Amino acid sequence: MDANRYLSQIAMIQKKIKQKRKRLKDLREASTAVGGFATDNVKVMSSTNTKSRVERDAVSIADLSAEIIADIVNLETLKCKLEDDIHDLEDVRFVDVLDRRYIQGQRIEKIAVEMNYSYDYIRQIKKQALSEFERVHPEIKDWE
Repeated sequence: MDANRYLSQIAMIQKKIKQKRKRLKDLREASTAVGGFATDNVKVMSSTNTKSRVERDAVSIADLSAEIIADIVNLETLKCKLEDDIHDLEDVRFVDVLDRRYIQGQRIEKIAVEMNYSYDYIRQIKKQALSEFERVHPEIKDWE
């Protein structure tokens, strides 16, 4: 694995959380929606073995909420780990660019503006920083 993929784990987990939150929102909306239906000539069968829709929805909401919380805890743990890994680099510019890009999730354009450098210079620094990161952390080659 290369440094870019290794450090991009944060963005992937954030996307996963965002998708799960959307699914949770949709599930909550669907579970509270009231559908109209005709009850004329409808036979009702009851069974003690089947859960009601409300119960199934409540369990699904609780399970998905727990998954999201676990993902957030994992994300924060990973952020701390990757932040520590980035701070193992000696060049302050490398640390600053990698932290802004991968921990804070800033785009290269924004980093360049905030650091008062050109876009191309920041791209060059990022490339050098990733190369240095791989040199300092050879163990990421075996990470998957």
